[in-house]
Amino acid sequence: MNFRKAVFLLYFLFISYLFFQPSTGGPNLFTYQDKIGHFSIFFVLGFLCHFTWGLKPKYLFLMIAYGVSVEIVQALLPSSFHRSFEFLDIIADSSGAILPFFIFKKASF
Repeated sequence: MNFRKAVFLLYFLFISYLFFQPSTGGPNLFTYQDKIGHFSIFFVLGFLCHFTWGLKPKYLFLMIAYGVSVEIVQALLPSSFHRSFEFLDIIADSSGAILPFFIFKKASF
């Protein structure tokens, strides 16, 4: 496995771990802090995907499907995890995954 694939895989495993851990349930610093977090996580995932395999539409689709899957699984977690399905998280995840696609398409990397 080359270095880029290893970094992508480690990042993917790390964010998957975070998404399915119990939330502290503490107050956010501001209203959309969680959405900015989701956007940022998927933005980095999109960049890593581009540098690893090139940001092809099929990878973009897989990242969006992963974001939807995360929300579905979070809806199924016990209430003690303080996790739930949030449509706005899907929007934030999708937006974060899509933006690198347009950046690299425009910049022709």
